[in-house]
Amino acid sequence: DDAAWQGEPLIPGLRRLSGGGEASQKTTVWAGHDGVGLYIAFDCRESQMDKLVAKYTDRGSPLYLEDDVEVFISPAGASRAYQFAVNPLGTQSDNFGNSADWKAAAQRDDTGWSVEMYIPFGALGDDGKPRDLPWGMQFGRQEKPSGEVTSWTPGSAFIVRESMGEVKLE
Repeated sequence: DDAAWQGEPLIPGLRRLSGGGEASQKTTVWAGHDGVGLYIAFDCRESQMDKLVAKYTDRGSPLYLEDDVEVFISPAGASRAYQFAVNPLGTQSDNFGNSADWKAAAQRDDTGWSVEMYIPFGALGDDGKPRDLPWGMQFGRQEKPSGEVTSWTPGSAFIVRESMGEVKLE
């Protein structure tokens, strides 16, 4: 309901990671920044909410075993990709120690679930400032009721830099 998420989405619908085919459950992604950090929102439609898998509540849990959304960010010039994952309970996990100061919240209803994330640029190493170069990014969803893995751009895995899309922070 936040006004920031009422505009055009960055990604109107994720597609299957393997092959890029249409997903059976729609996932929409919005993104923006304020010069200090990234704001990302996912809207995950789900026709089988009673089969949603979400048990983990401890930060750093293996959320890929559940329904989750994931963001991979490879800043310009970085030698690695940073992973941020959130399940439908709002549990957070990342691939760099689970101690960075990023935030997430999740909400569920009868037709799906949503996640909002805030990732300070400082959590991405270096000086924490966006550069005027394209960043590699991947947005993904593990949807367990249908067994689908969906993403912004197709590839073999979310974290593969060559499969990421490019985003220029302006």
